Amino acid sequence: PDVKIDELEGLLIQLQTKDEQLKSIDSKIENVLDLTEIESEIEKIDEYNEDIVFTSVKLKNKIKLLQSVTEQVISNGRESPSNRNKSNSNAKLPKLKIQTYYGDPSEYLNFWNQFENAVDKNSSLSNIEKFSYLFSSLGGDALSCIKGFAISDDNYESAIKLLKDTFGQTDVLINAHVSKLLNMSPLKNSSNLQELRNFYFKCQTQIRSLDSLGVKSDTYSVMLSSIILKLFPSDLALEFSKAQISSSNHNLEDLMKFLHDVVSVRQRTFQIQSPSHPPHRGENLQYKQFVRRPFGAPSRSKFASSASEMLTNASPSTSGCLFCGQGHLSHLCENSNAKKRREKLLREKRCLLCCNLNCFVKKCKGAVCSFCNSRHARAICFKLENSKNQKSENNSEKLSNEVVSTATNCMVNVKKGVLLQCVKVDIVGNKISDCVYALYDNGSERTFLRKGISEKLGLRVVGSEKLNIYSFGARKPRSQVCRKVEVKLRNILDGREVVIEALEIEEISRASIRVPDWDVCV
Repeated sequence: PDVKIDELEGLLIQLQTKDEQLKSIDSKIENVLDLTEIESEIEKIDEYNEDIVFTSVKLKNKIKLLQSVTEQVISNGRESPSNRNKSNSNAKLPKLKIQTYYGDPSEYLNFWNQFENAVDKNSSLSNIEKFSYLFSSLGGDALSCIKGFAISDDNYESAIKLLKDTFGQTDVLINAHVSKLLNMSPLKNSSNLQELRNFYFKCQTQIRSLDSLGVKSDTYSVMLSSIILKLFPSDLALEFSKAQISSSNHNLEDLMKFLHDVVSVRQRTFQIQSPSHPPHRGENLQYKQFVRRPFGAPSRSKFASSASEMLTNASPSTSGCLFCGQGHLSHLCENSNAKKRREKLLREKRCLLCCNLNCFVKKCKGAVCSFCNSRHARAICFKLENSKNQKSENNSEKLSNEVVSTATNCMVNVKKGVLLQCVKVDIVGNKISDCVYALYDNGSERTFLRKGISEKLGLRVVGSEKLNIYSFGARKPRSQVCRKVEVKLRNILDGREVVIEALEIEEISRASIRVPDWDVCV
């Protein structure tokens, strides 16, 4: 063919890079655009997103076609007729897929073994083709590590070396696998076959990985066996102790052998006691029970099937909002701001009108925005959001005016009354005495005195106390440390005296309290 595969793969990667750059530029442009300009910008974004998707599909299809043609030419040129007939008689095996590596040290060995055997040691591939496969097999931090390299023959070896130095260091991998063993979740039920099997497989995976890194089991066997044994339920730990009663000590190999035997015994017992037919996919080893109906009785299978389908379709997991996960429709979501919802749609390449995948605004037949009649979903309507914010500000301002007016009216209406009991009394201080008005509040747990009066009379400080003051409607208190003073009160009529303790405070009330008439004082 005239066009090479590596050139097309390079163009595809460049197209994907340009797509990411355009997304970042779009997010910056949104912050400086007016509402009137955003609508036209959305249409332009949708147009070039559609072009990028179609171009990517064409490039991928062309690459697949060229790869199949190249493989056929190579096989026809190298194989003899007898070998060709022999290969044609064999069944066609599925293509091997290399798992994507995101930078987790505990997954590095699995990834590198697959990539090395399938790509790195494949002599029929050029370095540019290997580099393209490497890009497609990485993600997250691992992809960011080599993203700065341009695709070329020389840069492939440099990228592999940087990847190994960053994620493939032996000590880092050993620590990762040991940490996996130390942080395993404990077994909750020894009768749960699935839980036992998963626990055993996880242990074996980490132990085999440590062996492949050259770490001998003798170096960590005693320590890890004691730690893993603590994760066993009490009944399973008791069984292991009984099995090892003859030996003075045990190691990790004995523990894994015991766990393997337990899983095997549980598996055989389960197969004997379970029905003869194997479990279907998704039944999680639980079998359906069927009841034999009498001859001639009406069958209800159709109705049961319809009801099951209705319940399945009404499930919240399938009809939940893609923005917040609740039960309403996605294009009617109002739980976050319109900008974040729009960014999510663009990031996931969804339609800005119906919020579905594999759909574009130009060809979408979904309903327009019910607020502004523009071709976008109601959930990303900026005009609707601004209108709601304006209404909220107006309502809060109106409520504030009503509160002020109500408070004023209350002060006017009680002009000639007293809300709390009050008494006129003398306070005897170390220096002088003074006559004050005292308010009786039956709901108060402490006695309070204005700090100015206490300092004026020179009252004796006897301690301090921390108060948590809750204002009306508040959820969190305001902490304040107050001094505690000794107060001597004297009756202005008969001269009797009593000593109490009170807490100093800057002011009793910020409201203007009118001095009551003499006839209302106690």
